[in-house]
Amino acid sequence: MPSTTCGGNPCAAGTINSTPIPAAESDGIVTAPNSLAARTFGEAQIDLRLLFQPNKCSSLGAAMLKSRSSDSFTSQLKDFIRPQPVNITNCGKVIIHKNTVPDETDQNFSYTKSFNTDPTTPNTFQLNDNDADGGANKVPDTITFDNVLFGSNYTVTEGDLPAGWKFDSLNCNASSPSVPEADRVITDKTVTFKIDDAADVLECTYTNSRLSSTLSTEQSFIPQDTATVGGEPNTGFNGTVDFRLYTGSNCTGTLLYEELNQPLSGTTAGSTATTNNDGTPSAQGATDGYTITGDGTFSWKVTYEGDTVHPNVESCVENSTVSITNGGTASNPPAS
Repeated sequence: MPSTTCGGNPCAAGTINSTPIPAAESDGIVTAPNSLAARTFGEAQIDLRLLFQPNKCSSLGAAMLKSRSSDSFTSQLKDFIRPQPVNITNCGKVIIHKNTVPDETDQNFSYTKSFNTDPTTPNTFQLNDNDADGGANKVPDTITFDNVLFGSNYTVTEGDLPAGWKFDSLNCNASSPSVPEADRVITDKTVTFKIDDAADVLECTYTNSRLSSTLSTEQSFIPQDTATVGGEPNTGFNGTVDFRLYTGSNCTGTLLYEELNQPLSGTTAGSTATTNNDGTPSAQGATDGYTITGDGTFSWKVTYEGDTVHPNVESCVENSTVSITNGGTASNPPAS
């Protein structure tokens, strides 16, 4: 008997046979010439929308059957099939991991989700790959949403990155086979997916790496230097380069000459900055020239003054021995 309606149809209904059922129509319950007597066979159905509400996780864990000795509701209970376990629910799961390069870096990353959970959880969250960050206020490296209501066009998106970081990858292969590739689409820092089965688990890992910068140099007899900036420019290098010439090796002697804040020739990896030493002997200074006039060991210190994104890089990059002969001619100029 209908109890209410679900989408215009009965949510639950049941009936019994009012006339005998011939053996040929009994699905093998009886054989000819017998038949199922009236009111001895029944059927029932239930629309699960009666049990599962759109915004609430629910589960059905068991089902049972029983019968009586006659069609009277108060008749003796004859047959009872104990509850059988079933697993019917309207929720799945989402797991998001954080990975950084270098590993275990203490840095928070922000995310936004669009799916609904029961109970409701915030649509923004943070992850941090460092297991020890924050003490009592630790930001986790993994977050699990256990009660994700069935739905489609759900998304998880990584937000704007902290300065000095770049996005490497978003990998959701761990989701298979419960959420196959057809049910999840990755676009840059966003995964779009659907959850439509109790066994569905979307499991994804975001990987980000810290930007880096490197230096290599070339020099000449009248001390000149060219610095090449390498690494990962991402949005572009925009810092400057400082050059300093010292007596002795490893940049530990007297500062002889320096040119500071020399601009780069571009913003990409491989851009260069150069000195402009005209060789005029004079006192040390930012714009004074300098020429090596005697034997000795010399070394260059080169510094990339980091920009708003990339870190500073400082290195004593070259050591050279110079021998001066023949009235001031360099017989062994510094190797480049």
